[in-house]
Amino acid sequence: MRMARIRLGRVITLVVLGASAVSVTASTAWSQQVLVFESVGGLRSAGTASRVTSRSVAAYSRLLGLEETQIEIAQGLLEQYTANIEDASRERRNRLQALMAQFRETQDHTIMMERMPGISEDFAERSRVIEASFFSDLRLLLDDQQASRWERVQRLRRRETVLRQGSLSGETVDLLAIADSVGDGLDLSDEVRAALDQYEIELDRALIAKAATLKKIRESSSGTLMGFDLSEMEEMSARTREVGLRVRNLNRRHARLIESMLPEDLAARFQDETRRRSFPRVYKESRVDRTLLAAESLDDLAPDQRQSLGEIHTSYTRDRAAADEKWVAAIRDQEEEGGSGWAVGQLMIRYSMEEDSDDPVSKARAARHKVDERYGDKIQAVLTPDQREQMPKPEDPQSGAGRRFQTHSGMMIRLSPGGGG
Repeated sequence: MRMARIRLGRVITLVVLGASAVSVTASTAWSQQVLVFESVGGLRSAGTASRVTSRSVAAYSRLLGLEETQIEIAQGLLEQYTANIEDASRERRNRLQALMAQFRETQDHTIMMERMPGISEDFAERSRVIEASFFSDLRLLLDDQQASRWERVQRLRRRETVLRQGSLSGETVDLLAIADSVGDGLDLSDEVRAALDQYEIELDRALIAKAATLKKIRESSSGTLMGFDLSEMEEMSARTREVGLRVRNLNRRHARLIESMLPEDLAARFQDETRRRSFPRVYKESRVDRTLLAAESLDDLAPDQRQSLGEIHTSYTRDRAAADEKWVAAIRDQEEEGGSGWAVGQLMIRYSMEEDSDDPVSKARAARHKVDERYGDKIQAVLTPDQREQMPKPEDPQSGAGRRFQTHSGMMIRLSPGGGG
């Protein structure tokens, strides 16, 4: 998960996630609690996360076995698709800006509640029509042999869209993509290929079921705003979690099977990459990683400096791995217990008392950050002032993580880094 990057003036538009928006209201009993918003894969404008890209078209071309002339035409279709999506996005953005201007003038939040869902629904429907037209035109390019492979493209598209919607660690992992990345062009055994084909079929069935369930959830709340009604949110989250668990468990089962069939070196790479994609926030490159890389690349390092940095690198790798394991274990335990909040679209929403920031995941994450801080200081101590100036700068502090906002009802909102994948 990545931290939500949201400006104060946009708090009310904070969760425009497709067909619905979320309005923060609360009873008196909630006024002493904090709602923590964690985004899965970042908060993006509706539709942007699932757009067809040049990378997508390249993958479709490989699956279909397109010839050079067909690929050129497909790229032309993509250009037209992209232009149409940009037009739809521009219209949506203009409507939202006009709505925000009206809200700022009137301070009437019902304007947002009543009109914002319709804007998002219109954009989503227009995007669906544009996408359907693109794929219809693409299919017209195919000969009979290529057309027989069309189902593989449909499966890939579902992995590009439905698979990415999830809040559980490992739920959004694509083992086919991992096998391609670690195989690095190597010919995998027939046994592994057969296992991957079976995985593709079983995963697609699960994604079709998941898409149907998510559609029903969206339709049941279409045109409405959730006022954080506990019973409604718990019901929606339970249904979302149920279909998410099926995909996550299927991924886990097939990951173990595929790993057992791979040669030892590939199996280790497959396992590492699966874990990295399952818990991207845990295993992402840290500032210490970037600083060590920059420091060890300096041309003016003295021999004793280079030796010290090497020792720091070794120690950091060991200590970070231990902290990462605890962080992952905390995430897994929390998920097995049902989580600490509700999955709503691309958000995980959890709540806690104002003074309570000691849940196991937060503590494990803080412990890892302390490891980073400690080793960051050690690196700085080894370098000269001029060398320190060449090191990567701290991340933008305006990311919004940890910032708090209070609604008219007394509810506190805190933007938080996510905990898992």
